[in-house]
Amino acid sequence: MTDAQKLQIQKYREDGLGHTAISRVLGLSLNTVKSYCRRNLSIQVIPIENPQENKDVCKQCEKLLPETKGKPKTFCCDKCRYTWWNNHRNNPSHKTACAFCGDLFNTHGNKTRKYCSHSCYIDGRYGGGSHD
Repeated sequence: MTDAQKLQIQKYREDGLGHTAISRVLGLSLNTVKSYCRRNLSIQVIPIENPQENKDVCKQCEKLLPETKGKPKTFCCDKCRYTWWNNHRNNPSHKTACAFCGDLFNTHGNKTRKYCSHSCYIDGRYGGGSHD
């Protein structure tokens, strides 16, 4: 481990990054980072377990994200974004009951969704009936 990497570890720990995120950013072994911190740093920082809470870290690889002027980035690149969504496509983020039929259904990210299907939307919104 170089002196520059040691300084980077110290800076990242002071900024609140966890051991895993630091090891991925610097390309070092997780155990190397942990042992360096344990032996040389007296900084007691609670590691960031959920990268979603820290807007400066990629959700997939936990690399530091570049600063942007507009909407904050969630992923560092398209590859990380595709990988994360492919790994989480079957993990629904919200479960709710249909406003028309009452069945439970899962949604991804849209907590305001009211109907489980288009036909329930038509029946609930326009009073049912045929559209022929």
